[in-house]
Amino acid sequence: MSNTCTNTADLKVDGRLLDASEHSLGSIRAALQRCPATQDALAHAVGAPRMADVMHTFSDNWKDNRKETLWNLGQVLNLIRETKAAFASVDRELAARAKG
Repeated sequence: MSNTCTNTADLKVDGRLLDASEHSLGSIRAALQRCPATQDALAHAVGAPRMADVMHTFSDNWKDNRKETLWNLGQVLNLIRETKAAFASVDRELAARAKG
């Protein structure tokens, strides 16, 4: 039995999935960033003071969690962008080596 590995696995990167993930997370992040303005606008549009108060209370209660979620989304977006850049760099380097 040989200690030499004869099977090699190629690393496959789904660039479309990374792009779609970046786009989706960016959209979610943008929507969360607009929440306070959206809720203020909705509260004014409701017209009922009690309903507006409830909407403001809800907004205030999850404000800290939204900030944490936004921070986490930013971190994941950075990881996706760094991953895309790293694989693009490796791909360019391998292509240059293949050309000789």
